[in-house]
Amino acid sequence: MLTSKGYIIQLEALMQQKQAMPGAKELIHAFQMENISYLILTERSSVTADEILNQLEHCGIYGVRKENIYTSTMAAVEYIVTHDKKAIDVDYIGGKGIRQVLTDTGFHITHHHPQYFFVGMDSNLSYDEYQDVFTQLRKGSQLVSVDHRRIQMVDQVEKIGNGTIVRMLEYAAGVKAMNFGCGTRILLKFASKHLPYSLSETIMIGNRFKKDIVPALQLGMLTFYVAGSEEMMKQGINDEFHPDYILDDLTGLLR
Repeated sequence: MLTSKGYIIQLEALMQQKQAMPGAKELIHAFQMENISYLILTERSSVTADEILNQLEHCGIYGVRKENIYTSTMAAVEYIVTHDKKAIDVDYIGGKGIRQVLTDTGFHITHHHPQYFFVGMDSNLSYDEYQDVFTQLRKGSQLVSVDHRRIQMVDQVEKIGNGTIVRMLEYAAGVKAMNFGCGTRILLKFASKHLPYSLSETIMIGNRFKKDIVPALQLGMLTFYVAGSEEMMKQGINDEFHPDYILDDLTGLLR
């Protein structure tokens, strides 16, 4: 079922809880053997591309390169650079993956009146550190969410996600975040610019209907929904609004 078009794959469709999903190893191998362009998309921006590659290899998924990884922080900085030529001073909370993208882009990280404040997941922050973010937002910094998960799974336990933290900051500071997390069309738009195809020639593969498939459908992309354990009726799938293809797992793409 593979074509020579470009593919964008949600990271969680390949790997969950440190384990490769069925068909993930074979799919990436097929991409490499057939020289197919692809990106692995994630809003787990707190980790670096190298760390994501190590996680994939730990699961037995080999051959992925850094240029195949695209994070929500990358989309955020590309959008800001495109739309705000005066943007230079930024600050952030989150892991070193965010810092690496910001510095590689040429932004100046400062705690003194940053123009943009990037917020990614950091489970070690204190109340006082969130207070510092709140203070900068009240002084006029633009809030930027690069991980909008309301809940995240850690070692098979549900925990508060970064999206919940962002909403707390929005409410406290009376501001609205720029959101580049999964589920946004802007993330897919900027990711697709790194493939040699138009959006209509790019295929989206995801395992979450609302966050992966819906924005892709809205952009006119061909979609493959890996249903897994999601109950399709509860996701809003119906005769009028549905993925182009529904798969039990990734092996369906190889038949």
